[in-house]
Amino acid sequence: MRVLIVDQHPLCRSALSDLLCSSVGLERAGVVEAESLEQALDRLAAGPAELVIADVSTCDGLGAMWPKRLVEAADPASVMVLDHAYEPNMSDWARSSGARGYVARTSKADLVAAAIRLVLAGGTFFQSEVPSKGQETAVRRIKLSPRQIEVLTQLEKGRTNKEIAATLGISVATVKLHVQAILKAIGAKNRTEAATLARGRR
Repeated sequence: MRVLIVDQHPLCRSALSDLLCSSVGLERAGVVEAESLEQALDRLAAGPAELVIADVSTCDGLGAMWPKRLVEAADPASVMVLDHAYEPNMSDWARSSGARGYVARTSKADLVAAAIRLVLAGGTFFQSEVPSKGQETAVRRIKLSPRQIEVLTQLEKGRTNKEIAATLGISVATVKLHVQAILKAIGAKNRTEAATLARGRR
């Protein structure tokens, strides 16, 4: 069995590799690493894999379509998207792109290992978050993830997508995804209305 890890951070690749060997039962020789999407595509061209685990931030600068590109290149391998923290719209985006799984890095190791085993067995795993009792009202009222709130705060300051991307360290394509989700969640027609509604609700 061969699993390809796509992550720009060596420490994250190493931790995930250790998890695959210790908790999933993979042989060390079966774990292949790549630092970028382009390198991952080269690795896939050199030999097939059963699973590709790709970090969002590593492929972020390549636009919103990168999971589809990776899914097509990896076929018939399964693709799992690894995110820095759970975000509902990103989970939906991963699913619609053809990925077989989505999990946050902030999850417990047991959950990540179980998700990997499930996807390797032919299933799907798209993480969902159950808010704590104290958070439930706020989540229901605002319907925004922590990252979306950060983007909305930047919108209130009148920042462009490019400026927001630079400030938050994400791609312009990802900012666009967040802005679309914010407009839908708040019920705003445009960025200005979203910012105005947000100020009013606060």
